[in-house]
Amino acid sequence: MGVNALTQFVVPPPKYTVDRLLPCTIAPETTATELFIISRGAFGAGALSRADAMRTLMANTEDAYQFPPFRQLAPSVVIGGEDHTELRRREREILSSALENLRCRWISTPDFSWADEIPRTLAAGAEAAYGQLNRA
Repeated sequence: MGVNALTQFVVPPPKYTVDRLLPCTIAPETTATELFIISRGAFGAGALSRADAMRTLMANTEDAYQFPPFRQLAPSVVIGGEDHTELRRREREILSSALENLRCRWISTPDFSWADEIPRTLAAGAEAAYGQLNRA
């Protein structure tokens, strides 16, 4: 690990913006309307309450930081004068604000096919909404 860090310091790995790798347009901002919590398991999907989405997101964050020795270091983490407890409270506040305007769902697949299922789900929802508008 130390040799890898030293090598990357001497010869930084190339960093590319996505538009250099794929033909696309980078927008300076967007509005999110959907949140999909993905997991590996049997095929399934459904609605997710904001409370359940919040629990899952907070648990995912905590899990990401549980590498040893984070549990021992967390009490001494201070950023901008705020300790770990205050940072977690602020994270919850930010997520809560974001979730207010999102439709929350879960999707589970035994492989990585959720990457195909999410666009299909969104397209089917858009088609259904368009059909309802045309009938009105």
